[in-house]
Amino acid sequence: SCDEKQDDDLPLRLVDKPNPQEVGIFLRGNPGSRGERAPRQYLSFFAGEQTEPFKQGSGRRELAERIASRDNPLTARVFVNRVWGHLLGNGLVRTPSDFGLRSETPVHRDVLDHLAVDFMEGNWSIKRLIRRIVMSSAYRQSSVIRAEAVERDPENLLLWRAERRRLDFEAMRDSILTASDQLDRTVGGESVQIANESPSKRRTLYAFIDRQNLPGLFRTFDFASPDTHSPERPETVVPQQALYLMNNGFVHDAAQAVVGRVDDTDVRQRVNQLYRLVLARDAMIDELQLATSFIESGDNTSPDIPIGNPWQFGYGSFNAESEQLVSFHLLPHFVENTWQGGAQRPDPVLGWAMLNASGGHPGNDQQHISIRRWYAQADGSVTVRGRLEHPSENGDGVRARIVSSRDGLQGEWIAQHKTIETNTSTLAVKRGDTLDFLADCRDNPNHDSFQWRVTIRQSEGSEGTTTADWKSERDFQGPHAKPLGAWERLAQTLLLTNEFLFLD
Repeated sequence: SCDEKQDDDLPLRLVDKPNPQEVGIFLRGNPGSRGERAPRQYLSFFAGEQTEPFKQGSGRRELAERIASRDNPLTARVFVNRVWGHLLGNGLVRTPSDFGLRSETPVHRDVLDHLAVDFMEGNWSIKRLIRRIVMSSAYRQSSVIRAEAVERDPENLLLWRAERRRLDFEAMRDSILTASDQLDRTVGGESVQIANESPSKRRTLYAFIDRQNLPGLFRTFDFASPDTHSPERPETVVPQQALYLMNNGFVHDAAQAVVGRVDDTDVRQRVNQLYRLVLARDAMIDELQLATSFIESGDNTSPDIPIGNPWQFGYGSFNAESEQLVSFHLLPHFVENTWQGGAQRPDPVLGWAMLNASGGHPGNDQQHISIRRWYAQADGSVTVRGRLEHPSENGDGVRARIVSSRDGLQGEWIAQHKTIETNTSTLAVKRGDTLDFLADCRDNPNHDSFQWRVTIRQSEGSEGTTTADWKSERDFQGPHAKPLGAWERLAQTLLLTNEFLFLD
């Protein structure tokens, strides 16, 4: 690498050795079996017998000049074809990585040759090339289908109409951020995470690409595989795409931000503003009537969150004399699949109090006991089966209690460097009653991480037939997403329309 001092945020640069070595051929790919030395030069298959070894250092620059030479029109043709395909949907040559004998002869070969020559004469200017293509009649024509033309040229090889195309992943995400006025247009810098819980608002061009573990978000929207050659992106229509656009928090946040940009108080004017922000046009008469009816006929407040999961995760204190819970407060932060006191651990106030799917850690004292709360969904009888584990070989272990809001303490156990069962007898419950699963640090909060998996089974009848069960690990969840109101749902609907997601 280069010895020149440079800023840390700049990439490393390569320098040639003063006397580059001639590398020998590995016969049959075996580095232990050396053949003749291969001089650094242009491929003799293309240059013929007139090829000469490179003379300037390693020859990288000379090789680049030969590749991008007017004597090698293949480079310009391939590049022009890629740009044409990106802008119009299909390249003039339908096999962008194969210009050989196996590829089909392009219908508009003269257009390809003309643009390739013009590209080279224009000093290989990509901006100039794009300007020429987008100013052409082929690019600016309508995508309306004519029956007689489809009959004669169903594949549109003669370019008699524009291709209606879905936005690729980067354009779709950037368009959503632009409509919500959230797009960070900063140029340059390090790549950013866009598939985590707090995705960056920068252009998708700067998304971090992990070649070994590409996030599912990229694969869902047909992002090209980063470790294989991909001349074209596949286009699929799978349920995961619609589910993401309907349910993902990124789209919900964008819909709320779009509504936040609307400042008019009149319903019809607000609807038109939404249409202008998302679709860059006013709503048509029937669209305006439909949207206005939707807003005015329904409750404009956010719908209540349904009780689908009866668990809550918090902390509090316990009175050993009365065997009753004294206080319960929800843990305020959810970070990396863990409910905890703050953004960092330990929290200055709540200490190490935290709960995750399999267990957690108690707080630093008896005022900050970790509590996993279960709400009874119906009247009946329940039994509790659990297993408490204190895996550390250090510390004084943890104390676990099960407390019923109706009947008080139901069981108490201490696990110190071991695993124990935490089962109860049958308990009668009414809808709305709670069972609290407490874990405290005893006298010392050090080395008190624990695993406590609990199963609650509800039964009815003399035979005790199980009617429902709840498992603490399976049912563990993070915070509920904030429900969208009527205006936010209308904005999200516009973001999901084909008019927004397709280039027409």
